[in-house]
Amino acid sequence: MSPSPMSPSSPPPPPAAAQPAAGDEPSTIGVLEEEARIGRERVVTGVLHIHKTVHDETEALHETGFQEYAEVRRVPIGRVVDAASPPRTERGVTIVPVYEERVRIVRELVLAEELHVSLRRVPFDRTLQLSRRRERVSVEHRDVAPDGSTTRD
Repeated sequence: MSPSPMSPSSPPPPPAAAQPAAGDEPSTIGVLEEEARIGRERVVTGVLHIHKTVHDETEALHETGFQEYAEVRRVPIGRVVDAASPPRTERGVTIVPVYEERVRIVRELVLAEELHVSLRRVPFDRTLQLSRRRERVSVEHRDVAPDGSTTRD
């Protein structure tokens, strides 16, 4: 028995369109291919408006401290010396010698007086009114709609 054209053991015949008929040109079937690309695009989604203002403020500042005053006490000496000596400090007091020349039959150097200078501290309390500048910043965010308009937060 000969196998039938539709028997399971034989391959199916090729479709009629796939085989060129006698005298026909072969036909071409186009193949398409799709490509996918991943990338980034910068899109404006909102706008920030920053406002900065400077305010002058006056505030009270309390200060505790001291001031120093120089007290000068003149001490008469009247002693004849051979040479001048520089200023010196004894027990926190600065001593500044003051010389004068006196003309006599013989010229002599006389220590006329000394200035004894000491510092005196006087405590104080005071309140000062000081002006200072302070900056304030406010930030306003506005969303950008697809049509380009902005909306406030």
